[in-house]
Amino acid sequence: MLPAIILCLLADAFRVGGKAGALLLFAFGGLAYMAIPLSRLAIHATTGFPYKSLLMNPFYTTFMHFAFGVAGTILGYSIYQGLKRL
Repeated sequence: MLPAIILCLLADAFRVGGKAGALLLFAFGGLAYMAIPLSRLAIHATTGFPYKSLLMNPFYTTFMHFAFGVAGTILGYSIYQGLKRL
C-alpha cells in the first residue's frame, strides 16, 4: 500500500504534461517502490529487527527497488497508452 500512496501523492503534487510528465511519472514510480526498503531500513534502525537483504548491502537493495519501480511504471504506462488507442 505504501508505494501506491506515495505515487498518488507525488503525481498529484507535481503535474507536468507531455513527455516530461511521462518521465516524471517514471521517476515517481521508482521513488514510490523505493519506499519499501527505506521503510524497512527505518524499522531496522528504530527496533533492531533485522532484514537480511538490508544487512548485506542496503544501497544495492534500495537501488534495485528504484530500478524495478521505474521498469514497472514504464510497463504499466505503455500498456495504458496502448489500450487507450483501441
